[in-house]
Amino acid sequence: MRESMSLRTLDAAIERFDDELARALENIHDVNTDYKQPRVIVLKVALKPNEDRSLLDIQVVATSKLTPARVVRLFARTGVGGDGPVAYVDTSQQMPLFPPDDPKVVDIARAQESGGGQ
Repeated sequence: MRESMSLRTLDAAIERFDDELARALENIHDVNTDYKQPRVIVLKVALKPNEDRSLLDIQVVATSKLTPARVVRLFARTGVGGDGPVAYVDTSQQMPLFPPDDPKVVDIARAQESGGGQ
């Protein structure tokens, strides 16, 4: 005797749900996301019968709404050097945008003092 169709017998639905659950759990453990936001998994099963209703076309879709990574803010200083506009990230934790010995890098304060920053 065959087992009647149920969620338990729809292997594709279980697989899709498990895939989305794994994604949601990864998102939950990502320290760059907000822990307060719920993660939502939607399992959609569409049953489309044929004309005489003897066959079903079953479509299974699982989707999830995850929490996006938090916004990262940086600050940069800008100015005009000898070769035109320049910018550098202003944070001691960030690697320098331009190597200090690069001949193309112009100290903005010195350039303005010498009249080159105008």
